[in-house]
Amino acid sequence: IAHMGRETQGYSDIELDRFCRWLHMYFHMVRFVSILQELHIAVVWLFQSCRVSHRVVHTRRWIPAIWVLGCALGVADIIDTQWRFQRTLGVCISDQRDELTV
Repeated sequence: IAHMGRETQGYSDIELDRFCRWLHMYFHMVRFVSILQELHIAVVWLFQSCRVSHRVVHTRRWIPAIWVLGCALGVADIIDTQWRFQRTLGVCISDQRDELTV
């Protein structure tokens, strides 16, 4: 939930809804990229601990794909969810639960 308080005076509801949508799209993209990077680190660590170091070299190629996949998942996730600005509370809210399961 993004709390914006009194800074919203002078903005229309449409502008604030759009701001909430962009803000949460950015948040979701960063969240997915972060999770995929953590998964990449875990896989590399697993390869090294199992002494399969020749596979570690190949995992370097995954890094650009992690960013592309994370951004795509973030955009796909926000398309499914409608974020709106609740003027009385001064926060961005969604009609659905915001949860991530991996």
